Amino acid sequence: MASVKTALDTSKRIAFIGGGNMASAMIGGLLANAYPASNIVVSEPIQERAAHLKSHFKVGVASTNEDAVNFTGHYSQKPADIVILAVKPQVMKPVASSIAKVCQSIRPLVITIAAGIRTPDLNRWLSSDENGVQLPSARNIALVRAMPNTPALVLEGATALFAGLGVTQQQKQETYNVIDSVSNRTYWVEQENLLDVVTALSGTGPAYFFLLIECLEQAAVQLGLPKEVAKGLAAQTALGAGKMAISSPFEPRELRLQVTSPNGTTEAAMKLLESAGVRKMFAQAVVAAMNRSIELGELFGKDNQPVYINDPKKIAAVAAPVKPTHTVVGTALLKKNKEIIASAKIEQLQQAVEAASPPDTPKKRKRSSNPVEEIEATPKKVKSSKKASKKHQPDDETRSDQDIEAAAEDVVMEDVVLVEPTPVVKAPVEEKKVTRPPKTSGKKVPVTDSPEKLARTIFVGNVSTDVLEKAVLKEFKAIFSTYGRIESIRFRSLAFSIALPRKVSFIAKKLHPGRDTCHAYIVYAPTEPSSDKTNTTIKPAQAALAANGTEFHSKHLRVDGLSTNAEKHDRKRTVFVGNLDFTIADETLRAAFESCGDIHAVRVVRDKKTNLGKGIGYVTFTDVSCVSIALRMDGLEIAGRPVRVSRCEKEKVKEDDRIVWEGARSKRGDVGTNSKKKGTKKRREAERKHGGGKSNSSTGGSKGGKGPAKGHSKGLKRK
Repeated sequence: MASVKTALDTSKRIAFIGGGNMASAMIGGLLANAYPASNIVVSEPIQERAAHLKSHFKVGVASTNEDAVNFTGHYSQKPADIVILAVKPQVMKPVASSIAKVCQSIRPLVITIAAGIRTPDLNRWLSSDENGVQLPSARNIALVRAMPNTPALVLEGATALFAGLGVTQQQKQETYNVIDSVSNRTYWVEQENLLDVVTALSGTGPAYFFLLIECLEQAAVQLGLPKEVAKGLAAQTALGAGKMAISSPFEPRELRLQVTSPNGTTEAAMKLLESAGVRKMFAQAVVAAMNRSIELGELFGKDNQPVYINDPKKIAAVAAPVKPTHTVVGTALLKKNKEIIASAKIEQLQQAVEAASPPDTPKKRKRSSNPVEEIEATPKKVKSSKKASKKHQPDDETRSDQDIEAAAEDVVMEDVVLVEPTPVVKAPVEEKKVTRPPKTSGKKVPVTDSPEKLARTIFVGNVSTDVLEKAVLKEFKAIFSTYGRIESIRFRSLAFSIALPRKVSFIAKKLHPGRDTCHAYIVYAPTEPSSDKTNTTIKPAQAALAANGTEFHSKHLRVDGLSTNAEKHDRKRTVFVGNLDFTIADETLRAAFESCGDIHAVRVVRDKKTNLGKGIGYVTFTDVSCVSIALRMDGLEIAGRPVRVSRCEKEKVKEDDRIVWEGARSKRGDVGTNSKKKGTKKRREAERKHGGGKSNSSTGGSKGGKGPAKGHSKGLKRK
């Protein structure tokens, strides 16, 4: 529902709480509509920004939020008629509590532009003091929620408004006139929950169009158009199309059909986009943004938000009563208060770990002089002979990857069913017989899962390390739980801080600043066997492969199966990319080849120990026809280096059945160096069977052959 703009009442005194970009845009819009600067006061804690507002707009600047609402020490001796809350949702509660008394006294119109803060929650905060105690004779304040978007910074915004209980018609008109100074389209919604839809449509909407302009510009640049020309044409096309959609009497569909000529270029492009499911993807994006808006509203509206503790005394007070039941030292503390461990120093963390150590440790260990070594030390599980203890202890590599990380990850991922860490075992009274593994020739025996479990497991690569946060982990789990019930999730290749031990780095969430991705293994729960022999239901792990390419926190997930019967990647749909920068990310490589067609997977080959790239990568497309387009990218600069692009002509199968693709043949027709290796076992047996590689061909025997085959063609004399 749209209102009709009337003359702006310039006598109203407006107080802005917060002087960020959106507040600056609104102030500039008001001044452009001849609003007097003497009737505007801003409260901004950042001194540089406050000084800029005062010098640039000539408005009043208050030292506190309460002074801004009261107009204390400024041109007018009367308090504000309109208060605009232009602060982040995270700080809305303390800000509202700081002006609660004065607002209950003067009862102004309050307009909030913070996303997610609902009117009942804001009214509750405007009726209570800083301690949450309700003020005497407190009543609801006239509240209006506004959902603007960033184009308001150039006075081209679109805004939706919702009026809370007690807002008069006159106050609604005043709100509309103020917001319309920076918004070309302003609408009222009758239900507050519709603002979540507005957030997903117009609040997030600019990012949709920026992404579209970015993709069009990038595609044109890769096809030879200069960057400035490509950006200008793409942006102006979007602007012109938007103006046509607003001013034209035709619906957007009709306008699209007017541009689409039969068998023309536009029709070819539209068919490709429709077949790729663009409509469904946009619908899913809007739904995802709406759901996130609802979650944030519930999160920010709670009064029991987490309190960050930095005082060492408070840390010890909270940590003292904790009695952990896990073998990983400090995991119970992490469950109790993650912020405590994240903010504590290593010495404080050591004290908390000692206070929370399990009471039934078999043998008291000697305290090391180095606190870091003390944390890293591993308690002995079974008291027995040296020979037996060696058999019980896994090798260092297995323990580092499977015991330490997996057990610590179990604590962070509270809502994911994971394998429980091994509990502390007391020394047994009687020595039990231990089944020893068969002796090997000095080689480590790799621990592998059963084929049945591998069939239920998927690999997910290029996962953002944001997944360590609880809220982000729920999003990640929601993506894959739609395919079946998840039994466990484990994350690997976490690049911890090099300045701390691995366990301390994980507990304190100190990751390496140069790495922002990891990978995960998801195991689905076994499905019940069906009595119907004709049942062809797709297993969860197999169905989850459809999530390949899903964008999660600005990273495209790479999903593969681990079953021995998993489908191998088609090398005919893959190109080899060489001479890559060692620090290149998978997303950078994907962005460079997106214009060539729909990408199935992207992989940068990395070193297992350092996680740095090896300078090569692979891009797999969904259609083999995209390969010929991608070959034109040969010599293109990616991350400052000209890359080599070629077909994957050969595949080399390693002992563990993993496929490694080799590059294409060179321009001379030579194959790679790996092709010069000796033949297979069957070939060598055939050579021995037929006399060491003799050949009846006039071109001579095979390489390495013996006897008369060498130079056999010389035996034919010309007559």
